Amino acid sequence: MTTLALVARPEWANAASLRTAVAAIVKAAVGDVEAATNAGMVACELSENAIKYGDWSHGGGFAFRLVLEGRELLVEVASPYDPSSGSFERLQCILRTIHDRSAQQAYLQRLTEVAEKTGEIGQLGLRRIAHELSARVTAYVENDLLSVRAIWHLDIDRSR
Repeated sequence: MTTLALVARPEWANAASLRTAVAAIVKAAVGDVEAATNAGMVACELSENAIKYGDWSHGGGFAFRLVLEGRELLVEVASPYDPSSGSFERLQCILRTIHDRSAQQAYLQRLTEVAEKTGEIGQLGLRRIAHELSARVTAYVENDLLSVRAIWHLDIDRSR
């Protein structure tokens, strides 16, 4: 089992740093470049969500966790949560679109919306993770923390 757990400062540059670090760890553990790239992308996307949706009014950081066991990979972030922000509800709405349709349909629909509306960006990350990796993406609130988790199976040949 390979694990990494840390508390990261809520700075945009740290999302990119986690992308690089997680990709290197997964590459070292499984020897597969695509798996490493995907893990880095998930780490970055979830970290960016934590930074964007976290309640940083009291300082602090977000918890980051990576667990690789066998062919299953888990990436989870947990950030301070302000119930009045509506961030959990926005995340739940995105996750409902993924579960109510296929992940592919949800991702392609959002891509179309972004392309058709001038200046509109965002809300692609969780859909991309669910679509491209067939990941189970969940969000929950516990102990004043908003946690977002992605779990997926690596499609690699460990004999390489």
